[in-house]
Order: sequence, then C-alpha cells, then structure tokens
Amino acid sequence: MRILPRIFIVAALIAAMFLLIHHVELLQEAGVESSKLVTFYFAILGLAVVTALIFCVTMLPLLGEFIGNFMFTPNEKIERSPHADALAKLAAGDFPGAIEEYKEVFEDNPQDTHAASEIVRLYCDKLDDPEAAAGFLAEALAVGERTP
Repeated sequence: MRILPRIFIVAALIAAMFLLIHHVELLQEAGVESSKLVTFYFAILGLAVVTALIFCVTMLPLLGEFIGNFMFTPNEKIERSPHADALAKLAAGDFPGAIEEYKEVFEDNPQDTHAASEIVRLYCDKLDDPEAAAGFLAEALAVGERTP
C-alpha cells in the first residue's frame, strides 16, 4: 500500500472522530439523555483506538524507515565485490570454478593478495594439490615483479 492512501485513511478516520465529537456537543446543548451521549462517547473512543492502531501499523513503520534512511543512508549504491562470483562458486562447492574466478580477479588486479591467498588455500586445503599452488605462487611472484 502506498503512502498516500494510508494518509487518506488515517485522515478520514480522524475527521470522522471530530464529526462525532461535534455531534455529541450539539446533542449535549440540546439536552439529550445521558445514555445516548455515553454511546457516542464509546463510539468516539472505539474510533480513536482503531485510528491509533491503523496509524501504528501503517504509518509508524514508514516514519521509522524514513528516519533510518536519513540517518544512516542505506540507499547508497553498494559496490559489488570483485570476489563475489568466486565466493558464490565456493559456497556451491565448485572449488575449481572458484579458483578460476579468483584467477580472473588476480589477473585484473595483480595487487589483490586476498585472491592469490585464496587460490593457494583452495589448491592446498580443498583440492590437495600443493604443486599447483606452488606453480601459481611462482607465476604470481613473477607478475608481482613486473607491477609497481
């Protein structure tokens, strides 16, 4: 439900409540018996409770979200991690695929030591291939010497 219909519903309930209050005041001036007035007062009280509940359920969360967005600005764009694809493959258990993704990240940024260390860790811990890890480290060090 959008904000505008919520505002209209709460405003209509508040307007109905004030109309009932005005009607009760007119009845009091006319000298109507008190049992009718008590009924109207209960109707006003019930309408106030319903209005308060609707306001708390529909409008208050929106107000809290607005204040939270204003204070903490979570609506800013979050940059995607270059390691996201590798982490996805790692979570799926595709260790060779994760190594390939980390290699692509390392080729794009040879200064990314996290990608290099993850490649070595995956080769050693998950694939039990320390020779491949040593080969990768030799290549990485050669690339590292050519970059600033």
